[in-house]
Amino acid sequence: MRLRYTPQAIHDINEIKAYISTSLRNETAAKRIASVILQGCTKLKTFPFLGFSVRDRYGIDSEDRILLCENYIAVYTVEENIISVGRIIDGRQDYIRILQSSLK
Repeated sequence: MRLRYTPQAIHDINEIKAYISTSLRNETAAKRIASVILQGCTKLKTFPFLGFSVRDRYGIDSEDRILLCENYIAVYTVEENIISVGRIIDGRQDYIRILQSSLK
């Protein structure tokens, strides 16, 4: 399967890196977290249903799935031959609200 990142997911990763690097002043942690997220998403190429279904877990009418990458959540969909990562959200945020607002 092919893995692709939406522009929003790329933006999310860049924002996470920038926050950790600049605001927390920890370049090493910023690189490590970005690597953890990207490595987790790469596993989806081999195991596309590794994460859990948003519909099954939260009862939200969505085809999205969630993969946990430490404190971060990769929101993705599985299509024919493509896994599309749509968002990367900090798990400490109200990610259910974020998911619901993105479906409207």
